[in-house]
Amino acid sequence: MKKLITLLFVFSAFTSNAQRTMFTSQNNYVAPPSPPVLVTTAVTAITGTTATSGGTITADGGATVTSRGLVWGTSPGASTFSSTSGAGIGTFSTNLTGLNISTTYYVRAFATNSVATVYGAEVSFTTITPPPPAAGDSYGGGKIFYIFQPGDPGYVAGQYHGLIAATSDTQGYRVFGCRGWPAGTSTALGTGAANTTTLLGCSESNFAAKLARAVRDGGYTDWYLPSKDELNKLYLNRNLVGNFIDDKYWSSSESSNAAYSWFQRFSDGSQDADDKNAQKGIRAIRTF
Repeated sequence: MKKLITLLFVFSAFTSNAQRTMFTSQNNYVAPPSPPVLVTTAVTAITGTTATSGGTITADGGATVTSRGLVWGTSPGASTFSSTSGAGIGTFSTNLTGLNISTTYYVRAFATNSVATVYGAEVSFTTITPPPPAAGDSYGGGKIFYIFQPGDPGYVAGQYHGLIAATSDTQGYRVFGCRGWPAGTSTALGTGAANTTTLLGCSESNFAAKLARAVRDGGYTDWYLPSKDELNKLYLNRNLVGNFIDDKYWSSSESSNAAYSWFQRFSDGSQDADDKNAQKGIRAIRTF
């Protein structure tokens, strides 16, 4: 009887230990990693060329998210463009730049771990069409003072082009330069840039056209001295630009006398010709 009791005790102990071992083994079981779980966030701050989107990674699937970001393009499912935004779970945001105006784009967030790269649901948005530039707007390194009208040189139907003035004068009062040298300039609207290029053939230094062309406002290198007619447009719209002196400004247009060139009084708007060695104000303009 004692032997039977002893055997039963040993068997019971063995069974209990086996059950504990199995239970412990089950408690230590680790599931294999799976792909991340994420969503694509709504697109915001939409302009004609930029927007903002991102994603939220709610689970890494048991393996570290090593890369996350966005893919986008102009057709569903596209990944023409991509941008990364850090690693790990949580919410991230990315700026989309270089977009085209009035264009529909499709965006998906993505996340990558050691198992796979997965994508959130696709969202779409359309970039806006910005309003056309208008006189008085800050634009192209200065302020727009005239929009070309039908019949003007440079007018293109369905497009917006015109003239921009620098927002300050150039180096105070200066001479027109090269008295007696007939460069052969024009007075018409649309000729100031060509006039300025022609006048640069003058060998003198620090004269009006040369100083106007040297302006670099906004990083642009195509500034010039306005023609007689362009200078009049600037006078008529001077309040849209501002910061003018109540005095005389040179145009890039010579008069019929090679020793004289046209200028405009900003006190009363009158135009007249004066000796090229006279000193007057300079306001550079450019075409857009």
